[in-house]
Amino acid sequence: IHDGAFGVRFLLRHGSGKVQAHFGVVFEGEDMLGATENSYGVRPWEVEKLAEEIRIARSKYDIILVSAHCGLEYQPYPSYYVYEAFKLWAEAGADMIIGHHPHVPQGMTCFGKTPAYFSLGNFVFYQPVKFFHRKTGYFLELEADKNGIISHNVIPYRIEEKNLRLLKSEEKADFEKLFEKLSLPLNNAESAQKAWHAVLAYNGLQGFQDELEKIINTMRENPAKGAAMLRNRVTCIQHSSQWIDGMSRIMDGSIGEAPQEMIDMVREFMTREL
Repeated sequence: IHDGAFGVRFLLRHGSGKVQAHFGVVFEGEDMLGATENSYGVRPWEVEKLAEEIRIARSKYDIILVSAHCGLEYQPYPSYYVYEAFKLWAEAGADMIIGHHPHVPQGMTCFGKTPAYFSLGNFVFYQPVKFFHRKTGYFLELEADKNGIISHNVIPYRIEEKNLRLLKSEEKADFEKLFEKLSLPLNNAESAQKAWHAVLAYNGLQGFQDELEKIINTMRENPAKGAAMLRNRVTCIQHSSQWIDGMSRIMDGSIGEAPQEMIDMVREFMTREL
């Protein structure tokens, strides 16, 4: 179990009768190796292809759920390419879209009638660090019948070394306020893009320079590892989108331009400790 992928409880309303549900799963990652007859693998990040499959499935199934492993790690806001993908799948007919992989909780929005949650946070992926938001996640409880999703509820928890625990009342209230702040910029494409720009602004010119220097130094000491790091930045969309968008904003001088409250939120996610 990688992160929050399985933190979902699915309830069928009593008396709803037989319900045909279709689950679409898509991954983006470093290699995205597909399964063969003799090996495990993942389904590649094929946004348009999945959208077409959702359109076809819409006439066959009562409920269509999409689980997407995607996005840049540890950030409070989704990468903009993730936002665009979720929107496309919603328009294609998905009833619910659930993202995971960033290892921290992110907010949600509704594309029309389709709820989209961008990151459930960590689940049983324990990380021996003190960063507050890497120790927090949430379950989703979904209720549905033949007509689709009836309700969807967030159940936050804290991940500890040997167990998960539900948040206490005061902690839960704090999480609900945070979740509202994380979700607000996702209400429309323009503000979602500004939130992504805040991620780039926090990294800034110095951050990109530091990462380049780290890769070059690693390549000098361990060429194979350094090459793997550099290839990862080029071939993995979560990193290539950050670098392409970051370099473009450095080139036009806008790398630091983003709403300050959003930059502050990124800073909190990257620095706040328990």
